[in-house]
Amino acid sequence: MEVSAVKVVIGKPPNYLEIAEKFTLPEGVLFTYGDTVYASRYPSDHVIVHEAVHVRQQNGYPEKWWHNYLKSPRFRQQQEVEAYRAQWDYIKRTRGRQEKRNLLEQLSRDLASPMYALGLSRKQAKELIDYST
Repeated sequence: MEVSAVKVVIGKPPNYLEIAEKFTLPEGVLFTYGDTVYASRYPSDHVIVHEAVHVRQQNGYPEKWWHNYLKSPRFRQQQEVEAYRAQWDYIKRTRGRQEKRNLLEQLSRDLASPMYALGLSRKQAKELIDYST
């Protein structure tokens, strides 16, 4: 998925209420629905890379993808790990050493957060994202 093909809309996705019923949503969380990223502000380049993976994963069928995402923690983890790994690979190519370290910690905190309801520790999340560790 070409990152430049991802549309960003300031607002909420069509299925926001369904998502909000299932998860505790932190301020500033983004959602991808079809080929569109819904956000409260324009996301950084590495976040767009992450969301572009979700666009590809949905493959034109966002309703089906979101149904599986909301119902299956295993599916959700698989989808998020793939997206976080792509994001991390991009960060490794484009950032300096200290920024990489800080961003890997942030990505690990995010994946381990209650928002995804996966029951991962930060250490487990970090190992899933940076499989070279």
